[in-house]
Amino acid sequence: MNLKPCPFCGKAEIIVLNANDISEADPDDDRWELDPCYAAVCDYNTGGCGAIGGFRPTDLEAAKAWNRRT
Repeated sequence: MNLKPCPFCGKAEIIVLNANDISEADPDDDRWELDPCYAAVCDYNTGGCGAIGGFRPTDLEAAKAWNRRT
């Protein structure tokens, strides 16, 4: 699914990550989630602003939620 550019900074580098990736947790960390939720994120590592589109149960739902933002 194509993701719309960020409504805040206009960057197009949007990625969908699970909560473990966003929190940078590893399996030995007490923040690690066995069944993580997902969010679309304006990729800060490629010049984006880091905006998060809200957590959803699946990566597809997270992408759809991002695309509904205005």
